[in-house]
Amino acid sequence: QYAQLCLWLAQGEVKRNALHEAQRLLGRARGALAPQVSGDESTVLCQIELEEAHLALQKGELDATRKQIETILPQLQRDEVPEVEIRAWLLASAIAWQHDNFTEAYAFAQKGRALAHRLRFAPYEYEAHLHLGRLAEQEGDRSRARRYYIRALAMLARVYRGLSFTLHADFLSTRQVAFHRLMALELASRHYENAFHLLERGKNYLFWDYLQRSNRLRWQDTAETREWREELAGYRSAHRRLQETEGLAMTPNTQKHRRELEQQIRILVERLYLYGSDAPAETKSVPSLSVIQAALPASSVL
Repeated sequence: QYAQLCLWLAQGEVKRNALHEAQRLLGRARGALAPQVSGDESTVLCQIELEEAHLALQKGELDATRKQIETILPQLQRDEVPEVEIRAWLLASAIAWQHDNFTEAYAFAQKGRALAHRLRFAPYEYEAHLHLGRLAEQEGDRSRARRYYIRALAMLARVYRGLSFTLHADFLSTRQVAFHRLMALELASRHYENAFHLLERGKNYLFWDYLQRSNRLRWQDTAETREWREELAGYRSAHRRLQETEGLAMTPNTQKHRRELEQQIRILVERLYLYGSDAPAETKSVPSLSVIQAALPASSVL
């Protein structure tokens, strides 16, 4: 558990671009494992090595990264750790990309995508399609990039629909890259109608996300419900952290922890809704048109 904790912290430091601190935490994670690892520890060790390879790539150490990946991949295939194997294929693709070897980069990325598709891992399939889209865009193949970005968004929608409505909040906040890249391509290609429909679809998801986060307005505000809501916010925050680490440390233990968090979230939401089901509806005053217009800048057509 300590090794997993250090691994999560290291990933957070990588996102902050604090590579030295991330390297230190990975060293602590590696040191926390027994000399002869097995079972879950073997999986964690593979994840540590993969993150070390990712760090090496961030530092521009392409040869070192390539050697690490060549060592990790056979072990992952032997130990049957598909989530980590998919990430390893995508990292191998990124290394080939840095070497301007697009043929190899496509081949590695397609292996990761095929594995994700075969195992129905939609989040990883999303990452693979997004990566392939970036590759195609880098080569100047807009049509191919567009197809990959559309598939990435389809995977994103599948994941989103599969979530309990109580887990939608903030889901889209870190997953807008495919949307932005596709929008840029549509505008650059003067496909304005496609861009408009893409924007409307994105707004639909964001509006639904907003509605889910606004559910607190429908709950009674008492000392008891405030306590429940604070507890719910804590569970949601913990679940969001697990979502952000997608696949970095998805051992059976962490998967079990995730299911437990989701169960607690559902229990608390149901309790809040049932408690407030007989509460009188709150009335909200709607601002007049003149008030809205007064708040708009002078340059607005409204």
